[in-house]
Order: sequence, then C-alpha cells, then structure tokens
Amino acid sequence: MTNDELNRLMAERVMGFHHESEYSALWYIPNGGYAGDFTPATDANDALRVIKKMQAKGWLYNICPDMVEFYHFSLSGNQYVHSSPVNCTDEICRAICEAAAKAVKGE
Repeated sequence: MTNDELNRLMAERVMGFHHESEYSALWYIPNGGYAGDFTPATDANDALRVIKKMQAKGWLYNICPDMVEFYHFSLSGNQYVHSSPVNCTDEICRAICEAAAKAVKGE
C-alpha cells in the first residue's frame, strides 16, 4: 500500500473525513469543518491524531519494544493487530497507520 493509499484509508475509515468533490485534494470533517491536508503516513502530528481517534473508538494503543518495535491496536487486550517492525524514526508514522489499517480492516 502506498503512502497516499494509507493516508486515504486513515482519513476515510479512521477519521471519518471526506472530500467535497472527487476533484478536491483537501479533507473535510463530517460536521462540516475543514480538515485540510492529512498525511498521517509521513506526518507525526497526523499520526498522533490517528492514535487519538482510534483510542476514542475504544482501541488500545501499545508499543512493544522487544528487539524491534511493534505498534499495536487491540480491542480485547489479548488480541493484537500488528504492524511491520520499525527500525528508524522515518517509518514510525507509517507503522502506526499500518497497525490502524489492519485494525479497521479486521485483519
């Protein structure tokens, strides 16, 4: 999945954002507010917004720092949804989004 595809999935399925038209690149909030540009796969502030929204929906967020770091979202506490391992800070935003994507897709 590309960063653009991951950003779109996070915007639509996690945040509930939508485009005003098929030609618009900007995101809007369901209540009519303006969300602007939303790139959680590469922007740390937007990735944190994904975490907060997932938590508001009842998901638990965990970092498991063993030999490599895994980012998890879980509903039951014993059934984790894993992302890929992360080895550098450039990939952390993407890993958070991958974990959220797997969670909302039910993988």
